[in-house]
Parts: sequence; C-alpha cells; structure tokens
Amino acid sequence: MQRRARRKLTPAPWLVPVTPDVLRRKMVIAREWQRVDPKFLDQDEQEYWGEIAGRQLRFDERAAFVEKLTARGASKRAMETFLSTCAAQNPNRRLRLIALADRVSMRVERADFDDLVTLVAQAPPWEKDRAAGVRILLRAIADGKPDAPDQILARWTWRLSHAVRKQLDRKASQEYPDAKRLLNRIKSGNPVRGLTLANFALYDEKKKQPITSFDAVDFAADAPANAISPMNPAARRSFVLLFDLGFTSPRSMSRAQEAARRFVTESTGPRDLVAVCTIDPDRGFRFTTAFTTDRQLVASAIANPANFRGADPLQLANQTVVWKGPEETNSLADVVQKNPHAADADQHMRDLAASATSQNEFAVRQRIEREIDSMANMARSLRMVAGRKQVVLLSEGFDARLLQGFDARASKEQTKLNTQIVAGNQEK
Repeated sequence: MQRRARRKLTPAPWLVPVTPDVLRRKMVIAREWQRVDPKFLDQDEQEYWGEIAGRQLRFDERAAFVEKLTARGASKRAMETFLSTCAAQNPNRRLRLIALADRVSMRVERADFDDLVTLVAQAPPWEKDRAAGVRILLRAIADGKPDAPDQILARWTWRLSHAVRKQLDRKASQEYPDAKRLLNRIKSGNPVRGLTLANFALYDEKKKQPITSFDAVDFAADAPANAISPMNPAARRSFVLLFDLGFTSPRSMSRAQEAARRFVTESTGPRDLVAVCTIDPDRGFRFTTAFTTDRQLVASAIANPANFRGADPLQLANQTVVWKGPEETNSLADVVQKNPHAADADQHMRDLAASATSQNEFAVRQRIEREIDSMANMARSLRMVAGRKQVVLLSEGFDARLLQGFDARASKEQTKLNTQIVAGNQEK
C-alpha cells in the first residue's frame, strides 16, 4: 500500500480580499495595503488603495512600491490618486516633492491641476517647501502639461507667483540691496523716472539674457510725464491685431499675416502702440506681444508660424453639411422601376442627412458663441490699458445665420425639420 505525498502549500506574497461585503473589503485594503495586489481590485478599490498608500508610504519603501504600482497592473487613475494623495497628505517632505513632480510629468486635467495649485499655494504642510513646489508647477505650465486655456494658465501663474512673493522679496533684498530700495520706493507711490535700457538686466535661471526690446511708458501725472515725453502715453493710439484661428483657413491666415504687416508699416505711426493677439474658440485669447512701439518685435510675432496654430487647422469642425441624402424625384416611372421600399429608404437617408446637418450646425453655433465670449473677456482685460484701443480683427468669418436664425433660403428645410420633430420622426 503506497502513501501519497502531501502537497506543500506556499503562501503567496500578495493578498486579495474575497469577502463580498464592500465595507469589509475596504477594511482589509486599509489594514493590509502593503500586501494587497491591485491587479485583483476593481477601479474604485484601486483608487482607494492608492489613496491609503499615498498617506502611509515611507520614503525608504518608495522604490519597491513603485515597482508594484507599475508591474502589477494598477490603473492610471489609481496611480494619479496615489501621487495626488502623497503630495497632499504624506508626512515626508521629500516624498511630497517627488510625488508632485511625478504627478505633473504627465498630462493633467484642468480640475486636478487647479487642486494642485491650491495645495501648493495655501496648504500648511507646504509652507517650508512652497518655493520648490511653485517651481515644479511653473515648469509644468511652461511644458504644457495642464489641459487648460491660456487665461486659466495665466491665472495659475499669478496665484503661484503671489504665493511666494514675500519669500522672493526677502531673497532679492539679501542678494540685491538696491532692489529693496527700488521696491520700497515703488510701494510708497514715488516712481523712478528717467530709466533706460542700461538700468535693466534680465536673468533666466541665473543666466543673464539679452533684452531685445525696450519701451518706457509713464502712466503718472500729466506734468511729470509731459516733462519727459512730449506726448502723454494715454494719448497714444493702441492697436490690437487679433488673428482668428478658429474660423480662418491656412491659406487665408497667410493673407491675414500679409495684411497685418502692411497695416503696421503703412497705417501706424512711430509712437503708436501695437499688440499681437490670437483667439480660438477652444483655447480663448492669447497675447503674443504686449503693447509696444518696437516694430521689429511685432513683425517677428506676425511672421512666427508657431503663434498661429489652432486646434482645428483644417476647419473640419466648422463644416455643417457632411453628406447629403439621395435627391427627391417626382417622376412616377422612376418610382415604379425601383424597389417598392426604395422610396422609404431614400426618405430615411434624407432624414438622417438633415439630422446630421442640424447637429453640426448646433456644434458650430457653440463654437461661435465661445469665440464671442472670448472676445468679451479680451475687451475686459483691455480696460487696464490707458487711452483708446482699436481692435483689428483678421478673420475669414462665419455664417451669420447660425446666430441670427435661418434665412429665407433655408425656410423650406426648417419647415420640414419642424414637421419631423412634431411628428416624432427626428433622429435622436
């Protein structure tokens, strides 16, 4: 009689909760998060596991945990949750900085990046590392990691700069004693006049950079300003060359650039201020140059093709009629020769084409409204510029009936569309 050898059971290095109770599964994950394998968890439980790990991970365990996070099949959302939680709630300062840098090294949604800006700018745990955190987020903005329009990027940049303003003021006062006296004089309301290009220096990452353009504009009282300049800056003409990227084809954009160059050369004076701006219904408006009298700077901004790359260069989003159904026929012979159901099929195809056109027109109408709202926001931002402003819009234009309603030529199609909607035959 032979005896069978007993099988030896080797415990697995990972653990998986098997209870169907959701609360007990989370208790197991919170207690045994270091042994839990995220591959066997659903999406919500993976995010919960990443949140627990972000709070409790120690600095010396980071390498092993990152290997588990990447090799065991954790989802991207779980990784983002872990990095965000670690940057916000982990007690280790170095680990918070590493987690923040890793979080913004990938594409970040607008709401998530706004939370990170609020965290670094206001959270008490970041008080000692605020300057380093601000530096990481500003580099992420410069690299284009946040998915947000230019107005939101500018607002984030202002918030981050304001968060470290006092700290940078102290540092500048220690390294540059003259800067402290200059800042105090400006704060007291006594501006320093008569400055020239030789009085300024530009540094980028502690490296001195050449200043390619300089323009002195004094917005103080009339008497001191007139003593320095024969013309009050507020009396200057200010032009904004606004390039429409949302409703202009590449061929028309080249003609718009040439028209802008002729306008600057032939229609502006040497003391006129000119700014170059682009507008897009998906990204809003963006000033590529400030108001300046430097015509070389304006010409280089107009000639730079990188400034005129829109989100839809082929204008595919502005097309309303993608396809048409078969044409209607009134000949009885044609109807008899066809299949008895061919007329119904043709009518169904025409209804589908009309429905697609209606949906495309609604999408284009939304794009137009967003661009008009961006123009209103740009007009509000121009209130800070003294004097009268004139906007030169360079655009191919859009169909005005999308905002004013259907014209007389489309009345037949609109009546037919209304009939279909009332009868309940409109495609959803």
